[in-house]
Amino acid sequence: MRNVILVFIVVVMVGCVAKTQMLTDYSTFDKETAENQMRPGKNTIKGSALLRQAGGGVVTCAGNEVTLIPYSNYARERMTALYPNESSGINSFLPYSNPPMVERRFLSSDTDYERLLKKTQCNAQGFFTFDNLADGNYYIVTHILWYVGRGAPQGGSLMKKASVSGGETKEVVVTHP
Repeated sequence: MRNVILVFIVVVMVGCVAKTQMLTDYSTFDKETAENQMRPGKNTIKGSALLRQAGGGVVTCAGNEVTLIPYSNYARERMTALYPNESSGINSFLPYSNPPMVERRFLSSDTDYERLLKKTQCNAQGFFTFDNLADGNYYIVTHILWYVGRGAPQGGSLMKKASVSGGETKEVVVTHP
């Protein structure tokens, strides 16, 4: 019986992961606005990404890719389709690929949108930095995974929205309560 329940859970999770999402309201990407926002600036976003395990341990994004996405209506619609709201969240059904691969699940994917993403990697302590940013709003997306025994991966994809202006250095923690 336990194996039947486990198979059912895996089938449901795989079905959720493979689901293709159509964008509806803002399916046209505004390339000019995004290019403007991704021009060099004087701001910095630095931070860390982590998840707390049920037993109290902390898992970071060490070694994982972190993606910076310029804010647009197009990006907002993608984020609200993947996460609970547009300011921060976790999607536990997307732990099997990094965020850019998750983004490609959308039918109305735009190559200019993907070209304008900035990427970096979390260091060994789980910290990342994006330098030379223009004033504006951005989404920060990464993933954190771990395994318990031979079980399925735990964790998921994380997102947080951040704003910078006036040459500031903004520190953020990408996590889920």
